[in-house]
Amino acid sequence: MTIVQQDYAELKATYDPRFIEKVGRDFPPHLSFVVQEKVHGIPAALYCDGSEACFVRRRQHTGIGAPLEITPELEKNLRRARSLFERLHPIYSNIRQLVICGEIIGGSYPKSRTVPPSHHTYYAPHQEFYAFDLQISSGDRKRDLPVGTCNHLLESEHFFHARTLFQGSLEECLRYPNFFPSHIPDWLGLPPIKHNICAGVIIRPMIPQYTPSGERIILKNTNNKYTTYYNKTFTNTPHACESHNPDLDNLLEQLAQMVNEQKLREVVAQMGTVCFPRDTHRVTARFSKTVLTDFIQSNASRYDILELVEQHIFINELRVLVARLVKNTLPLIGSWRL
Repeated sequence: MTIVQQDYAELKATYDPRFIEKVGRDFPPHLSFVVQEKVHGIPAALYCDGSEACFVRRRQHTGIGAPLEITPELEKNLRRARSLFERLHPIYSNIRQLVICGEIIGGSYPKSRTVPPSHHTYYAPHQEFYAFDLQISSGDRKRDLPVGTCNHLLESEHFFHARTLFQGSLEECLRYPNFFPSHIPDWLGLPPIKHNICAGVIIRPMIPQYTPSGERIILKNTNNKYTTYYNKTFTNTPHACESHNPDLDNLLEQLAQMVNEQKLREVVAQMGTVCFPRDTHRVTARFSKTVLTDFIQSNASRYDILELVEQHIFINELRVLVARLVKNTLPLIGSWRL
């Protein structure tokens, strides 16, 4: 099947005061938000054009990745996706593509009812697709469906999906705790495990909202257990020489070679007139996306087999390399008109 790429929204951290202030200022105070459990799994998207359906790896920065090999437990979702497409067709007659965004979770579940506190959350002994968003493409338009509509449609086709834990104002949702036992095992009918703490919560408007720049408003509130673990990971392994995975080391070496002044000049040439310091952020964002896109096109299969935490290390290293090059290069050139 032909897949029309759909980028998923970047999740904004609740500890970013500027973004929270922006949301509170630019949107009506009566806007209703919901809280859902955040999971830690393989980012995935289920694409369906009505006749075919397939899982692909979902990437925040470059859209879709390579197709995912799925287990028999996940195959049932392909049939459900086709059925959901047929259900939506009478409502959206020009629908061309349905995208069900979510994460693949599970694969291990201890027999013991108690596990030592750690950064890991156990969900199920088998793999499950945890759906949390529906996107519809019709022509050149993309539409994100409201939370209530998503939940109703996903339930009607028996998808396992994110449930609403709380509904209220943004301020009320921000006060909702992010540290509690994961609800997922209970929803799947599994025995509870002590110390099996969730990854955090997601906060989103009931009706999808967007900033003037087109950013969708979705917030993440990760608990300290995960935040501390990832901060420690980034602090201890910011460079290839400190990684414990030879494959990651090799990819980071290739990445360092791609972050060079020549490629930066090519990006600037496409942008037109660029001035320092005014356009530093714009150049950095454009350069990062270009490097990552080019890199993934050449190394998709090798990148996709990295563990999620290793992909986070990779993206973090990309940001460091790009920021350093832009900071050291733009001031020397001052103003580029290429």
